[in-house]
Amino acid sequence: MKTIWKYEIVLGEFILSMPTGAHILSMAVQAGRVCMWALVNPDAPTVPRRFNCVGTGHPIDADELGSFVGTCMLAGGGLVFHLFDLGDGQLQTN
Repeated sequence: MKTIWKYEIVLGEFILSMPTGAHILSMAVQAGRVCMWALVNPDAPTVPRRFNCVGTGHPIDADELGSFVGTCMLAGGGLVFHLFDLGDGQLQTN
């Protein structure tokens, strides 16, 4: 049986522990926080999954975009953020 879980999103590159095979549904602002919802099997083993949330106009490595998840706005549209799924793995270190 599957269910939908909510994850809070942070700016920049980050890792979430998610059940294997989690399917990202959407992202939006809820109560002033940027969130993402995913369809998951809660009994599946968890794996680290990388994401990158960037603001409009912020630099991003075009070779590291991953899969586009969605765009959302804060501050009445004054701040616009874009979320990319980078897949399983560890954070990049510079």
